[in-house]
Amino acid sequence: MDIGCDLADRGDVEGAQHYFERASALGDAAAAFNLGNCLAEQGLSGEAVAAYDLAIEPGETNARLNLGSSLGDLGDAHAHHNLAVLLQQRGDFVGAKEHFREAAARGDTLAAKALRDLLGD
Repeated sequence: MDIGCDLADRGDVEGAQHYFERASALGDAAAAFNLGNCLAEQGLSGEAVAAYDLAIEPGETNARLNLGSSLGDLGDAHAHHNLAVLLQQRGDFVGAKEHFREAAARGDTLAAKALRDLLGD
């Protein structure tokens, strides 16, 4: 895990990925979270989703936000909606609006209503 973090800090995402995969296979939730981040950074959203799921299961709850982002990258309207709700709860109204808009554009009527409520329409 430490070697993976060092490599990631130096910008060697692929090298870090190798070490995070090894630590994740041993059940390290933080390593699975970092693995997801490496995969997402390389544009491998599907693989990142699987890694974030591994991280969340044993309790790495910080991976939920990144999971939503990766699902959104895959085109899931519900993921955009869920991510918008999380961002809104954290006080990031600009980010929330962006993801409510994206979910609404993909046909999510609840997101469209939430966006109107957020905008005060």
